Amino acid sequence: MTVKASLCGTLAVVAFGVGGIAHASGIGPVMATATSVGPPPTAVASSAATVVPAPEWTAPSFAGGWSQTQWPTFRGTGKPGLTVQPLSYAKAAYCSATVAADGTWACRTTIPIPDGYWKSWAVASDGQGGQSREVETSFGVGVVHPALVRPANGSVVTTARPLLSGDAANNTNVTVQILAGPGTRRSKVTQVLCTTPHARYAKWACRPAADLAPGTYQVRVKAVDDFGQVEISRTYTFTVVASTTLSTLNGGTGNRDQLPFTGAPIPLMASVAGASLGAGALLVLVARRRRSSDTR
Repeated sequence: MTVKASLCGTLAVVAFGVGGIAHASGIGPVMATATSVGPPPTAVASSAATVVPAPEWTAPSFAGGWSQTQWPTFRGTGKPGLTVQPLSYAKAAYCSATVAADGTWACRTTIPIPDGYWKSWAVASDGQGGQSREVETSFGVGVVHPALVRPANGSVVTTARPLLSGDAANNTNVTVQILAGPGTRRSKVTQVLCTTPHARYAKWACRPAADLAPGTYQVRVKAVDDFGQVEISRTYTFTVVASTTLSTLNGGTGNRDQLPFTGAPIPLMASVAGASLGAGALLVLVARRRRSSDTR
């Protein structure tokens, strides 16, 4: 006779008689008995892990030219919704961007990058622990600071509306400001001489909207990028003079672009008086020649 526990916990007595035929007796109904106990079967994975597609680069790159700012904008393409991070040599993230619905991403570095040759690695993540392979790009940083090239510092110009030109980082908005000069007032707000949007090839040029009065001007160049980063140049000076005065200074050559200023301008009246004196001396000389020929 064997005693077994049923699934419902009721004891059942199973007696084996002649011929091995089992007869049940005992308390409660006869029920199937448990034959084995063990852990549930392990679930089998139905699909492989999701593969995160790698992003692509469009900028910066050597093909697109050197970055003219220490705060370059990284751009590329990828799968919409993924998060892309450009990484440094130390694997620190320069910035982070979410790929837009059109498949593009862009972010401006939060870490200034010094001049030189550099590499970055873009990696995409899906927010669920999935991460793509790293995609490499190479680029160069050659910062161009705002500067006034023409008119040259300390030079003299002969036009009331000189063409100003100089250097600045690509795609920056340039403003030339007057710090001091004829007709200017001391104020916390500087006067604008001229402006130009989006410097190209690290160059800019603009011309004053109104005539400048004769005199010496102190100016500076202000450059602002699309993210509001501001850089201001040192102070430059140039002098605006009348063209007749400059012709006298330049020996009558009439150079109307610019001339290094080396002395005080000669007054116009003195120039006229000198011309009159020269004409009078010529008339006296002619008269003397005529008298000598008549006596012969």
